[in-house]
Amino acid sequence: MLSGSLEVYRQIFNIGNPENEISMLDLAKKVTKMFDEMPRFKMVPYSEVFEEGSFEDMARRVPSIKKIGDVVGWRPKLSLDKILEDVVDDACARAKKEWQ
Repeated sequence: MLSGSLEVYRQIFNIGNPENEISMLDLAKKVTKMFDEMPRFKMVPYSEVFEEGSFEDMARRVPSIKKIGDVVGWRPKLSLDKILEDVVDDACARAKKEWQ
């Protein structure tokens, strides 16, 4: 869709769905609920992972997709729940093949 047009050459586009805004904690909780056996995650302060001043997180992650919509007419079609379902199903199928 994008690669065949000179209009998009050397351009940067946000790809996402602004309607899927979610915190990292809520995303982690949502993903863990999708498994029969609950994976565990642990909250770790930034100071334990990153050197002082080396990382600054965004308070919100909401992509503006206006540019890609204006240039090529792209609009998101899938909800976050559907995307997660597809990704988890694919990862589980791949893992199952590797374990056999």
